[in-house]
Amino acid sequence: MQLNRRQFLKTAAIAGAFVAAPSLGLPEQSPISEFVKCESDLVYFVDNYCFKLFPYQKEILRAIESGNRFTALPAPRQAGKTRVLNASNLHHAFFNRYSTIG
Repeated sequence: MQLNRRQFLKTAAIAGAFVAAPSLGLPEQSPISEFVKCESDLVYFVDNYCFKLFPYQKEILRAIESGNRFTALPAPRQAGKTRVLNASNLHHAFFNRYSTIG
């Protein structure tokens, strides 16, 4: 999906974060290319714009990203399951225009 500058800036919630990305110490890239990279890679988006992921959390996100609705998650308490699932829902809400989370 190719976005021009105007289309990109219409997504104000995301645009503010990506324009400010260099000031946060992240590598400086074109905001549009960063938007496309975040849209296509759930793990990249969460790891760079939500919180740092542990390796097992990356595996959880890859399983979610694979599209399998019936993924079992045998994990102990305090493993960050809710944070990972909330970040996945946030990604879905940002990058799917008419999405409903609930």
